Order: sequence, then structure tokens, then C-alpha cells
Amino acid sequence: MPDAKNKSLKKLGKAVNFVFQNTSVYVSVLSLMFITFERWRAITCPLKSPLKATRYIIAGTWVAAMIMSSPEPFTLHLKRAEFRRPNFSTTWGTRCIASWSSETEQQYQIVLTLCAYLSPLLFISVLCLHMRRTLNRCELTIGKRQLANRKKAVRMLMAVVCVFALSYFPVHLHNIAATFDLLSRDSDINWIYVRKLLPRVFSYSSSCLNPLLYNFMCSKFSITMSL
Repeated sequence: MPDAKNKSLKKLGKAVNFVFQNTSVYVSVLSLMFITFERWRAITCPLKSPLKATRYIIAGTWVAAMIMSSPEPFTLHLKRAEFRRPNFSTTWGTRCIASWSSETEQQYQIVLTLCAYLSPLLFISVLCLHMRRTLNRCELTIGKRQLANRKKAVRMLMAVVCVFALSYFPVHLHNIAATFDLLSRDSDINWIYVRKLLPRVFSYSSSCLNPLLYNFMCSKFSITMSL
């Protein structure tokens, strides 16, 4: 029975890590890249027909996110969790930890930061700046009202990008610092838990803050939500 329970916990830990902690985050990043690209294409090439294979793009986004998430679940294994307090320590419950070497973990975190944060941020920023440059120079033969609406849409998109950059920066910084053993181990155990939790709260807050941005920066969205 203990072996069966451990196997179930191991599968549950891998599922949570694969679906909720990693895949959902990568889907958000890839979706933001696609939305930015679609908006850029509509502004810089208005005569081209919009992308129609949306369902395939969504499916491809999930497949790509799952591929990016796949290394970690295969390396996780169960270990007894240590519960430490001043003048008291014990083992309680289990936790999943990676079985690969510290060098591999460092390389993985660097690649992950490049692929899931820096590269998408650079890609999105370049497209946003090009859209803003195109609209400010009035290179499009459209009416003033339509031009103003497009500028407003670009400003809202840039605000979403800023929220993305600020929300995901702490978790990537913490992961890099923890992987390269740059964090102090002499801190209080409660502070260590807070230090681990806060960056992840910031990363998930991006999806929570986006509707607030839409409400304040898009009158149509706020009117629709108030109905």
C-alpha cells in the first residue's frame, strides 16, 4: 500500500508540475506572442486577410507548451520533506525534486529563461515598437477615428506586455539565483518559504491583472462587462 500511495503521489506531483506550473504558463506566453503578431500583421499589412486557422494555432500553442514542459516531469522523484523550526526538526509528507545534476539544472534554467522570457519579450517588444512607429508616422491610409482606435489598441497591448515583463521577471530571477546557489541559506525558514512563494504569485498575477487593464483602457470592454 505505501508503494501504491507513493506512486499515486508521484503521478499527482508530475501532473501538477506539468499542467499547472509549466504548461499553463507557457501557453500564456505563446498566446501573447501570437496576439501581438496578429495585431502587428493587421496594422502593418491591413490589406491582407486575417489568419483563419485559429483553432490550429491554439492547438499548436498547447503542443509547443507541452513540449517545453516535458523535461521536468521525467526527472521528478519523491523525497521525504523536512520540516524545520528552531530547536525542532522532523520529516513530514513528501515533495517532488528533480533528479538531474546541478550542472544540468543550471543549463536548463538558462535555456528556459531565454526561451520562455527573454526571447518572447524581445519579439513582442520589437513588434510593438514597429506598430507604434507605423501609426505615429501615419503610414496607413485610414481615417482619423480608425487610426486613433488602433493607437489605443497598441497602447493597451504595450501595457499588457509591461505587466508580463514585470510579473515574470521575479520568478525567472529567483530560479536562476536558486539554481546557481546565489541565495542565502542562513535566512529564517519562514522567509525562505515567502521567497519561494512570492515570485510565483507574481507570475500568475499577470493573467489576473490583464482584465483590469482591459477595463481601464478599453471602453468597449468595460461597457460589455457592466451589462
